[in-house]
Amino acid sequence: MLAAAVVAALGAPAALAQTCPAAATCTPGPAGAATGAVTAFNMGILNVTLGSINNTTQGQADGYQDYSCRAPGTTTATTLALGQNYTLAVRTSLNNNETVLAWIDYNNDGAFDPVTEVIMAATPATGTGTAGGLHTATFAAPATARTGVPLRLRIAADYTNSPVPTPCSTPQFSQDEDYAVTLAASTGPPVVAFTTNGITTCSGCVQFTDASQGLPTSWVWSFGDGTASTAQNPSHCYAAAGTYQVQLTVANGNGNAISAATTITYTSTAPAAAACAPATAAYCCLYGVVRVRLGALDNASADGSAGYQDFSCTRRASLAVGTAYPLQVTTGGTLPHDTRAYLDLNNDGAFATSELVGQALGAANPTFSLTLPATTPLGQPLRLRLVTDYAGSDPQPCKAPTNGQVEDYAVVPMARPLATVAAAALPGLAVGPNPTPDGHLRLRLDDPAAAGPYAAEVQNLLGATLLSTALRLAPGTDATLDLGALAPGLYLLRLRDAKGQVAVRRVVRE
Repeated sequence: MLAAAVVAALGAPAALAQTCPAAATCTPGPAGAATGAVTAFNMGILNVTLGSINNTTQGQADGYQDYSCRAPGTTTATTLALGQNYTLAVRTSLNNNETVLAWIDYNNDGAFDPVTEVIMAATPATGTGTAGGLHTATFAAPATARTGVPLRLRIAADYTNSPVPTPCSTPQFSQDEDYAVTLAASTGPPVVAFTTNGITTCSGCVQFTDASQGLPTSWVWSFGDGTASTAQNPSHCYAAAGTYQVQLTVANGNGNAISAATTITYTSTAPAAAACAPATAAYCCLYGVVRVRLGALDNASADGSAGYQDFSCTRRASLAVGTAYPLQVTTGGTLPHDTRAYLDLNNDGAFATSELVGQALGAANPTFSLTLPATTPLGQPLRLRLVTDYAGSDPQPCKAPTNGQVEDYAVVPMARPLATVAAAALPGLAVGPNPTPDGHLRLRLDDPAAAGPYAAEVQNLLGATLLSTALRLAPGTDATLDLGALAPGLYLLRLRDAKGQVAVRRVVRE
């Protein structure tokens, strides 16, 4: 009787705590396509990793599997903290591309909300087959999620040409698997982090997005111009060009954290907005632009899979009028491309036929020669547009590429170099960005015969030396020079080597 009374008072072990997630309101079936096709495609989930979950299985042959109620301590259950970032990794078969989605039943009601409970979505980054059949997604459990009880994690996969899986759909060729996730409340201060839509802006406006972990409940942004915001994800517009130091302070009931400063640069000079921004219609076969080199500009980028790319604010080449420069375009893959280059010389945002500055049809990795007319207005950035597509496509500046891509850059016309021996010295020297909005210059010297130490002086047009330092120039290594303390204007950069030979370049501080 005493033993029975104790059990009644404390409750049986099974009644003290939930050991399994709430029963699911639906159960996906095994692959529904014809048996022969399912076997031939041989798709399915081969491994799931999340926290302490690390489960390797046989794929679609297993059909739907519910691993959510296995014994504690197995590789099919894990405990995660609220508000912390975790990465779910799902490996599928290499035979065919698969779409993978995943949900966690945060409120433990047995159903999966397709919006608030999805943690891996069908996007090009996470929902389709990637190298090695690996799909990944990073997520953080919200503060509203149930804690202390196992919650159901459902992973659904199917062929990319099949309908996108839902939590309750039966796949055509692949399978679904369930696991258990227990959430624990965060007990420490937040970990501060934030992102922006770009640390260089030509409009003056920047979108700031909180990326802190640990469920902060308050935010204080310092934008570096004397203003602040308590919004979680503010947008801020600067009134004047310049550089600004931005910091974020976050807090919760357990403490606070302050971020390191992030530098935002606002440059007020930009090319005219483009009249069109052609999107890639049907990317294929590695078509597109993957690298552009012009003067001191050297930009690597994604191919046509990224679609239209506008680098005109952040990627600039300063070119002297009347001087020929090689424009090198590296195309994706090995197939021949049709490539055309346009320069908006009148800065009206459109590209006339007369503004075609180079074309290469049926060729990979073309190089053009670009010379700015002597009448080009100095200092005004101009939009350079590169259009590339499959051979025979006849690419145009406002025509959507079928498989390829459009990329925009900026060209800043500068005066001819000084007509002196010093100005002609070091022909392999590149100085940029020039003009420089924040005073930070990079110096590159590709001539190995001229490599070595240099004494550098920056003088005003009256010949007064305002800055002096020592630099070492060598191929493949950029030296830096900080003109941030100088007022906007035109300066002369003098470089003297160990033999006393002098090279001079004009530099503009915006």
